[in-house]
Amino acid sequence: MVRARLWRGFFLGSTGFFGGRDDSPEMRVAAARADSKLYLMDHDTTRRFQEVLPHRPVQWGRAVRALAQMRGDFSDDLMMNYALALEGDDGERGFQAFRTEPGAHDLERNRPDLPATLDDWEQLSRLPKQSLGRAYLALARRDGIRVGDLVAGSLTVQDEHERAPDSLRRWYRDRIVARHDLLHVLTDYDRDRAGELQLVAFSLGVGVTPTRVYRVGIVLALLGVPPRILSGFARDLWRAWRRGISARIPQAARWEDLLPLPVEQVRARLGVAPLRDVHPKGVWREEAGSGRWLRVPVRDDSVLAA
Repeated sequence: MVRARLWRGFFLGSTGFFGGRDDSPEMRVAAARADSKLYLMDHDTTRRFQEVLPHRPVQWGRAVRALAQMRGDFSDDLMMNYALALEGDDGERGFQAFRTEPGAHDLERNRPDLPATLDDWEQLSRLPKQSLGRAYLALARRDGIRVGDLVAGSLTVQDEHERAPDSLRRWYRDRIVARHDLLHVLTDYDRDRAGELQLVAFSLGVGVTPTRVYRVGIVLALLGVPPRILSGFARDLWRAWRRGISARIPQAARWEDLLPLPVEQVRARLGVAPLRDVHPKGVWREEAGSGRWLRVPVRDDSVLAA
């Protein structure tokens, strides 16, 4: 029963597993406007801004080829190529949704550089000890995260420029890359395989794009979950998904203003339920060295500690 509800949510969400082009009235109107007129943006004085990009089909063949190349090699380049192949219109749909949210206009006008902010470890170290920024800094130091490197890597992928042909979309996509590890901190799902899967389930609940990438990825990833824990792990994925549904994380969140605040305050503001309430039996971690997947008790004293 639980697993059936899990699959229904993953596959029959707002766009559905096979949801391709968004044919909603809003998208059709926007597309018609884009076909008839190009718009100039404040920051795009040398490059014309197209309000809605043309429909982009899912590249199933490219995704299969990338998947075949992996064969245990889960490098950032291969994973990014695989994700972009499945993106289709999801990335553009997320961009259009972002522009309708409260606060998006101010963000577009000011365009704060979130990757640079998160890579300024010296400045983050000056924030209060229990703040979101300090918690992120601890994670970044532990795993050697440099958002600038992740952004630079995305720019080397073929046809990425077609998905962000102007400076506004480029800024938006870089911001989405930077947000990912902040979500790790907020959810307390670690950056190992078990944690990434739980974060994917949470993100599907929130409605974070690209949804198709997440849905396909989570199904394929479940094939690699140890059979002995599959049933229990699937239930926890459902709990993570429900946690995401109840959260209120706008795409136009001004993360720069949230970094100095206590982590618990940020969670409360964004509706992210405490980890212990969602996973009372413990949270899944991948044991260092052995690679075993274990459910370990949740601790209250630190982020990403269990």
